[in-house]
Amino acid sequence: RLDSVGGSLGLKDLPNLKSLNGLRNLKKVGDNMAIYDLLTIDIAGGAFVSLAHVGGELSVPSRFYSQENSFTKLRYIGSFNPFGDVMGFKSLQIIGGNLNLYSVTDHSTAFEHIEEIGRLRISNTELLSLNIFKQLKTINSGLYIEQNSLLKNLDGLSSLIEVGGKILINSNYKLSDFQGLNSIESIGGDFSITSTQMQGNDNLFQSLKSIGGSVSFASINNYNDTIIYDSICFLNNLESIGGSFNLSNFNNIHSINALNHLRHIDGNVSFGYLKGVENIYCFSNLEIVNGNFAVSSLSEVSNFSDMNNIHTINGDFRISSNDNLQTLFDVNHLHYIGGRLQVIGNENLVDFCGFSNVILNAQIEEGIHIYENEYNPKIEDFENGDCSL
Repeated sequence: RLDSVGGSLGLKDLPNLKSLNGLRNLKKVGDNMAIYDLLTIDIAGGAFVSLAHVGGELSVPSRFYSQENSFTKLRYIGSFNPFGDVMGFKSLQIIGGNLNLYSVTDHSTAFEHIEEIGRLRISNTELLSLNIFKQLKTINSGLYIEQNSLLKNLDGLSSLIEVGGKILINSNYKLSDFQGLNSIESIGGDFSITSTQMQGNDNLFQSLKSIGGSVSFASINNYNDTIIYDSICFLNNLESIGGSFNLSNFNNIHSINALNHLRHIDGNVSFGYLKGVENIYCFSNLEIVNGNFAVSSLSEVSNFSDMNNIHTINGDFRISSNDNLQTLFDVNHLHYIGGRLQVIGNENLVDFCGFSNVILNAQIEEGIHIYENEYNPKIEDFENGDCSL
């Protein structure tokens, strides 16, 4: 009896085939395995119950994996794109390539023993949670969670430690609880969360120490203005960002406390359009920004914490259009700005003393621009100690 196929296995256009009993001892398929349109086959006793390895893509009709007793010994798949109810695969531990879940129902129970996936995409499903991935430890490429209208939390990912590529979480409108990502220690690419809710929390992403790409949190809490959270704390053990940091349209949280262990950002820093945010406590240990640093259009922020350790911004440093900001934060150890220093259009800003040492002593390559604020001191004002009204 056949127990191994070195290459691919395909079954198609076999209208008279009644049984797959001749493949019950099949243990390994070296490459792709595809089955099409075998509607006459009786699989009541389970399908491919001895199969342990598919080296390439597994492509079979959904009825083959919508029952518990199918693929019960399968341990490895190259890639897989199921939909509907996914019930088998009780021994599956590794998917070497892509696992794409589209239109998967919340009745699915597969993957509960899987530990490693190449790339995981969860999109347009009916999943309420991700508990089917409760043993998942490693994603070698990327994690994409998009447009899952019923998903409320990520608790099923609580064993996940490493993502080799990017994490993209987008347009999951009921998602508000991100505690399930608190075990992740490293992300090789970008980390992006957009168009979702985010609860106030003590310490999100607390194990994360390195991000190889950029970080962007945007369009957060745009869908329910009746819930206002007191504070949120995140990424406070992060040590490095290989790209840029962006926080924009992050709304309805009074205080943000983040990134206070971070020392180096390889790209830009941008804060903008934070509705309902009054206090920002970030970057207390930041030393170097290799790109631009911009704090703009923060209509309600009155307190931006001091950054006493920053010494280098290699691009522009811009503080603009922050309507409620009255006092500039302390950056008196900043000694180099590779572009322009711009403080523009902050209509209530009257205290520049936190910038005095920068303006008088720092090397600023492309000049100082201060105008359209409540107070617009000149260089001679700083020299005379008149840094505030």
